[in-house]
Amino acid sequence: MIQFLLPLIVALPILSAILLLLVPLNPRVAAVLATLSVTGSALAVATIQLVTTPDFAVVIAIPATWLNLGQPSLSLNFGLYLDALSLMMISIITGVGSLIHLYSVAFMAKDPGVQRYFAYLNLFVGAMLLLVLADNLLLLYLGWEGVGLCSYLLIGFWSKERANNRAANKAFITTRIGDTALLIGLLMIFWQFGSLNIAQINHNAAAVWPLDSANNSNVANICTLLLFIGAAGKSAQLPLQNWLPDAMAGPTPVSALIHAATMVTAGIYLVVRLFALFQQASATLQLIAVVGTLTLLLGASAAMVQNDLKRILAYSTISQLGYMFLALGVGATAAASFHLMTHAFFKALLFLSAGALIHGLNHQHNIFKMGGLRRLMPMVFLSFVVGAAALSSLPLLSGFFSKERILNEVLLSGHPWLWLGAIVGAFMTAFYSARLILVVFFGRLKQAPSSQLPRLMAAVLLILSGLTIVGGLMPASLELLLLTTTSSLPPAIPVWAHSLAEAIAISTPFTAIILAYFCFIRGVFGTQLRLHWQQRLHSFLTNGWYFDLIYQRLIIDPFFALTKLNKKDLFDQIYRTIEAAMLTCHRQLSRSQTGSLRLYNGVLILFAVAAIGWMLITHGPSL
Repeated sequence: MIQFLLPLIVALPILSAILLLLVPLNPRVAAVLATLSVTGSALAVATIQLVTTPDFAVVIAIPATWLNLGQPSLSLNFGLYLDALSLMMISIITGVGSLIHLYSVAFMAKDPGVQRYFAYLNLFVGAMLLLVLADNLLLLYLGWEGVGLCSYLLIGFWSKERANNRAANKAFITTRIGDTALLIGLLMIFWQFGSLNIAQINHNAAAVWPLDSANNSNVANICTLLLFIGAAGKSAQLPLQNWLPDAMAGPTPVSALIHAATMVTAGIYLVVRLFALFQQASATLQLIAVVGTLTLLLGASAAMVQNDLKRILAYSTISQLGYMFLALGVGATAAASFHLMTHAFFKALLFLSAGALIHGLNHQHNIFKMGGLRRLMPMVFLSFVVGAAALSSLPLLSGFFSKERILNEVLLSGHPWLWLGAIVGAFMTAFYSARLILVVFFGRLKQAPSSQLPRLMAAVLLILSGLTIVGGLMPASLELLLLTTTSSLPPAIPVWAHSLAEAIAISTPFTAIILAYFCFIRGVFGTQLRLHWQQRLHSFLTNGWYFDLIYQRLIIDPFFALTKLNKKDLFDQIYRTIEAAMLTCHRQLSRSQTGSLRLYNGVLILFAVAAIGWMLITHGPSL
């Protein structure tokens, strides 16, 4: 039965997208069709979850042959590969994806481009499912690029706004850098392993790249570094993180889909899926841990000072992905996967709550132009509080269990500085979460909502709130994943130090919330930044550590200067000179083609006389 359901899970949203792109439909019919297709996939996944047994291992479905060049290594199928990891991923993609579709039915009801919107949304989900279920790297890359294309289309969905087009281009170009590195990495893997089959590559990783071989270690580090650059591009990690805050230009449900269930999770999935390769490359793993820690600090610190509601959540996503990469860097793939799952619940909840808030306040995004909304928008307030509490990892919520597991794994791995960085990030996360709640929902009312929350949107928020609360209870697929991939790290610190560290980790978010209360409710520290260094620091954080400015100065400006200097295009000039010379020669030679036999005979005689004369001069004595 599973072999029948697997192709269906991928095919339903893709077929729906094709139909929506080709056949004009009534907007309501289009929305229902798109939502039913993803819901159908979600029901198929739920059926697989129900029939999954404790000894579930791997299911492979091969609906068709894609490429067959006569050699086993060059034969590829449209093969779908289901194990505990891919089962967990498709549960998130279809489950959260169907809720976002349902929410969009109400959110996009008055938009004239609703059919195009749902076509892109369906295609996005289909591409992500293909990426996750692919049994070979080429099919995975097809899904990978499909996700990139759909994100470009959806970020720039309202294309009449120039800023939206810029944001879409920025996301597309930035992620292309990572995608190019990934493609080179995949070609190197094929060169090394002679296969693109993921299971075979993972199985042979230790034999092809033994740890005791320095040469193989270098190759392993280069290959995995290229894979990681691809993952960093998709998952917005340093230094390719700056596209994600601008990607808020699209409709808010799109932001929820990108941040919770599709694009940004692709990088995490790639590393987990090919972790057998990364285990042979210790230098790359160390780099991943450091990059993850720096990224989580960047994202959290930038989120602390943003005024735009969606940009706060965007930087929050960058930070939480940093936690996942930190876990991957210390070998805790199960902890990273667990946090990926809980993050999908509470980040989708927060983005859809933000959409409800913006919808009710006539597209107001600035949190300091809101306030006192807890009584006027109780459902939105409740969902925001649940989502923010899980994001802050308050006890008994899903985010608490997953983040504490990451912190514990980092501590046991013997990296105290990385653990300290993660704790600082947790403090900032709780601070900006509390800031958001206190500023938007408490204090003086500044703008009353102009419309009531549609019931459909409220129902989705209620379901996601429930998932955020109980998401720490692991499904069967995640339990299997934890059993198969949990790291067996020896304790690197004494028991008392471990207990102290756990107490610090649990108390950190409460400390941050208390500080936020005194800052934004009691106004203990005032509201103005009077000192110069405070203003500079605020500007540094607001601009995301000035990465946009750095890229502008180091890459974009020199490139434009070069294009200005080369306005006439040097290479075009060279080619045009060659073209002109050849044309001149052709014209000169064509003059000799007069059609006059008398002239031809005369020229022939002249050349014959000249040839004979030349021979007599050069070879006279021998003749």
